[in-house]
Amino acid sequence: MQSRQRCSRRIDWQNPMWKFDDAAHLSFDDETFDGICTSPTYGNRLADHWHRGENEHSTRFSYFFNLGHNLHEGNTGVMHWGHKYRFKHEQIWKEQYRILQPNGILICNISDFIRSGLVIGVVEFHRNTLLALGLKYIEDIAVPTKRLRFGQNNNARVDHEHILVFRKK
Repeated sequence: MQSRQRCSRRIDWQNPMWKFDDAAHLSFDDETFDGICTSPTYGNRLADHWHRGENEHSTRFSYFFNLGHNLHEGNTGVMHWGHKYRFKHEQIWKEQYRILQPNGILICNISDFIRSGLVIGVVEFHRNTLLALGLKYIEDIAVPTKRLRFGQNNNARVDHEHILVFRKK
């Protein structure tokens, strides 16, 4: 019976180590991780650079407003769904693939959203991009969510997020 190889590094939960990197240009060696779990931005209205005016009582949200500062220009939280969003995420997924060990697991929490009454296929884009890299599709778990019920389309929301599970061949 073969024993599974374990990562020799232990996580010190009392003293976590934080590393900030550009997800499209990571400073890790190839095949460093046996698992990756991530939740990319969706390219929806949270990418707006909206901020509440002095006398405004809006319940809108945006990364900019909720964080209280501008995001770095390379942060996908500033990108609406479109060519720039998809191009950046293609770069990011290539990096995730590069640092994932053979037989490693990649878990992605992602969601579609509604714009102008149409469902935007964010999940399909990410799934297809990961498949094109050579990852093996394992499972898609639909997770019902309440969603933010604010804004112009407050009644038009997809009712779930997706947990996509892949394995590197």
